[in-house]
Amino acid sequence: MKKLAISVGLLLSVSFTLAHADENATMNILNMYSSGPNKIDMIVSVLDESGVPIRDLGTANFKVLVEGKEITNFIVKPVSSPKSPLSVVLSMDVSGSMKGRPIAEAKKAAKIFLDQLDKEDFAALVEFGSKVNLAADFTSKEKIHDLRDKIDGLVANQQWTWLYQATNDSIEKAFKAPTSRVAVVLLTDGKDEGSPRTEESVLARIKGVQVPVYTLGFGGDAQVTYLKKVAAASGGTFLYTPAAEELTNLYKLVMEQIKNQYLIEFGFDNPAGMYTSTLVFTYRGREISSQRRFLHSLAEPAISAKTPTPVVQVTPPPATPPGSDMLVWGILIVLIVGGLGAGGYFFLRPKLGTLVKEPVGPSPLSRMEGGQIHPIVPPGSQSGVSRTTVILQSPGEVGLEVHAGPVPVHFPLMDTKNNKNYEEVILTRFDQEVKGFFDNDKTYLLLADKTVSRPNETRPGHARIFFDPETKRYKIEDLGSAGGTKLNETAIEGEVALENRDNIIIGGVNLMFYDKRVTTETHY
Repeated sequence: MKKLAISVGLLLSVSFTLAHADENATMNILNMYSSGPNKIDMIVSVLDESGVPIRDLGTANFKVLVEGKEITNFIVKPVSSPKSPLSVVLSMDVSGSMKGRPIAEAKKAAKIFLDQLDKEDFAALVEFGSKVNLAADFTSKEKIHDLRDKIDGLVANQQWTWLYQATNDSIEKAFKAPTSRVAVVLLTDGKDEGSPRTEESVLARIKGVQVPVYTLGFGGDAQVTYLKKVAAASGGTFLYTPAAEELTNLYKLVMEQIKNQYLIEFGFDNPAGMYTSTLVFTYRGREISSQRRFLHSLAEPAISAKTPTPVVQVTPPPATPPGSDMLVWGILIVLIVGGLGAGGYFFLRPKLGTLVKEPVGPSPLSRMEGGQIHPIVPPGSQSGVSRTTVILQSPGEVGLEVHAGPVPVHFPLMDTKNNKNYEEVILTRFDQEVKGFFDNDKTYLLLADKTVSRPNETRPGHARIFFDPETKRYKIEDLGSAGGTKLNETAIEGEVALENRDNIIIGGVNLMFYDKRVTTETHY
């Protein structure tokens, strides 16, 4: 692929760490994850002073360190789409200011971008103005014409620009992509107006995920400072042009950067947990370095192949005459194996009370009580929800603001008005494999994020928040999770008291603790 010609009006800003301030080359660790037993993959972007990828690099150009210790045995190779396919979220501004030439040029540029995807890649489309809408879910290259039709159908006529909300929702969508390599390309010509999200909450969420966001701004009203912050925090690139006619070049430059990245592989047999990696790149006799925190998750103790013993034990039946036990258990086995339907279920239910009732589908946030899972949605989301869904109408005096979906959800720990008072809540993740480790007598806040630790033989979940009757305050404790728990950017050890507006990070999920009691000692 030839280098792209970029107009004089094009400004480029990239997130990076330089050993020398006057160095023009840039390097980013875009993603880092456990790709197999004792194996780490690192996706890296290296650009020259023009923003064009530097090619033909090898192990001699890099030095890899984890927690300050050099990794001597690693492999560097170009990212290959067949082996490492890409999922891209195209997020496009359809506010009224985009009407006419701007939206026409944006549509043309986006469709050219789609044409450059490889056959293994996927793309989704998000449109935003006075609301944020998923116009098209992830679509394979084979069906890319459907996505092109959706782009052609975009109409720029909305009054507001929900830029913050669109950034958040696009990242959340990318986080659920069908491939491990992802990117968001966000285009706007304006400033945020009326978003439910704040700039601070979006930047906090970006820190919890590994999704590079390529922000494209054009025209005199683009919110350049914010777009730069998003690109810098996510490891993406900010590109700007004053003219809509240059948008095709901006999209081409993004594709050039995405398609010319490096995969660095190395063995890693350390215990599960969070680690800091440093990558050093030598360019023209100078060193450029970049750091990345990553979760080494595959070293987490495997779930036993045997069915775990349920936490709540079944009370043995009263003594029966000789031989009757065999008859009873024989009937039970016939009912279970034969699947005799609802009658068999209701007959067995008293003896199977410890089994967890599973959710119909994944939800970013759910509450489990008495073995039943209830998805949680914020007020205003009543349409189309099931009877088991919890619609939280009151945040209560004390609780958690959870950033695990498109809109923050309040989970009350103490809500006097509605007679809710949780003395302990365990934060964890649910799936089929570990359902036997859940205790029907406990309350769980379930976070559908793969970085959140599940319960196993040695721990009941990722972390717990509980009320201390002596101090009348809530505390948090990590339960031996794989990725750890952070309070205000600091990993916690033991029990730690919570204060109003404390920021909690559970794996890759951000939560804010709030305490609005009049007698609280916390600070506002």
